[in-house]
Amino acid sequence: MKLRFPSAKDPAETVPLTFDFSASLSSSESVLAVTSITICCPSGLDPAPQSMLTGEPALVPSSAVVVPVGGGMDGTEYEIKVVVSTSNPMKILAMTGILRVAS
Repeated sequence: MKLRFPSAKDPAETVPLTFDFSASLSSSESVLAVTSITICCPSGLDPAPQSMLTGEPALVPSSAVVVPVGGGMDGTEYEIKVVVSTSNPMKILAMTGILRVAS
């Protein structure tokens, strides 16, 4: 699943990005843990995109993950991929968000 965050983030800002997995979960399932977060640049030239992570992700009860990001290079588009484990041992979910950084 891929989502596009609607507004650009200024390089000076730190913002929380919410990845909501509820559409992929049944009523008896929940998100248990963040397995990985990766950041790359489909456009732009940031040599260290992973440095946008400014803290630990937070689980929102049962269905979402909030990822704090900051910095980034002006004019760059970042692809942030969050992978989570769920209460269903047969289900691992991934969601990718696109965030543009512009001042």
